Amino acid sequence: MNLMYLRVFPFLFLVSLSTGTSAYSAEKNSPALSLKATDKDDLFTNQKPVVCNYPIKNAACKNLCVEMKIQYDEMRDVNGQDVDPKHALTKPERFNANKIPQREILIPMKPYRNIDKNGSLSVAGQSSFEVGDTKPESCKWATIFVHGADPRKGNLGVTDNVFGGAFNRMKRLAIENNGLYYSPHVDVGSEGLAALVKHVRTKTCPKGKIILNCGSAGVAKCWDVVEDKDKEQDVSGLVLIGSGGGPTDWANSNAVKAKIPILFAQGEKDYPEEVKESAMKLHAFDPNYPVRFLLYGKGGHMTPLRMLDWREAMNCMLAQAPDVPTSGQRPAGSGGLEKPANK
Repeated sequence: MNLMYLRVFPFLFLVSLSTGTSAYSAEKNSPALSLKATDKDDLFTNQKPVVCNYPIKNAACKNLCVEMKIQYDEMRDVNGQDVDPKHALTKPERFNANKIPQREILIPMKPYRNIDKNGSLSVAGQSSFEVGDTKPESCKWATIFVHGADPRKGNLGVTDNVFGGAFNRMKRLAIENNGLYYSPHVDVGSEGLAALVKHVRTKTCPKGKIILNCGSAGVAKCWDVVEDKDKEQDVSGLVLIGSGGGPTDWANSNAVKAKIPILFAQGEKDYPEEVKESAMKLHAFDPNYPVRFLLYGKGGHMTPLRMLDWREAMNCMLAQAPDVPTSGQRPAGSGGLEKPANK
């Protein structure tokens, strides 16, 4: 490692994307993973659907459907959860920031540049926050939250006391279930996200499933990664919040060919018609495909980030996702959806 780099960037842990041993070894995959209950589950699991069409035939997705609607109530779900609703600051009982092993890393993407006249070293790379134990043998799954806009200058995805404690819940689910949580800086592009995914797959979680949780403008970046035929095999699931996007032709989608589970989550005031149409077209194209559309009635942009039961969502997606490849080839996923036969 370049010692000058460590002097210039002592706050970053430099990680490498060397092309060493392939992550796709011949070892057997781990058994199905189920994230265990936490002491705060009751604060996130009191949501009853008012619409639930096409029940999912998978034990890990109990009470979930392909098409769902849950009613959002601002007085209950914001004013009742936040100590400062105007600034979306969450009540302390909804999060636990103790003993979270959190750090900032930099993943190089291009060769180092020379040190400039001021003694600063410019490195082209992707920065990200990283939470959890990075020993490869320890990791059973990983999730990456991809920003849209961020008024907090890049650290929104690791801020514990916003959005009802959603990010804290994601981090704690990772820590307490042999997982890793990442949140790249808001300026991440598609190439930077792909580099982070590859780093997780080859370095820190080679045997675990990787779920992309994508919000608003971050959704397009996630689609860029999973629609790249050379990169989609590294991703095991997609959660898309506040924007649908994606291919217009599901039959030729690399993500669909790989059977990557997809959850579209949208607020009712956030122009959900196109997103719902896209999700239901995929369901019509393949009734067994692991796709979900979740609408929050009266909800706005990014309401699902606050409202989602992340443990329930991750357990369902991890169960539906194809096994991690063991020989460079991605096996077909099982999906597990049930739709009434047409008469």
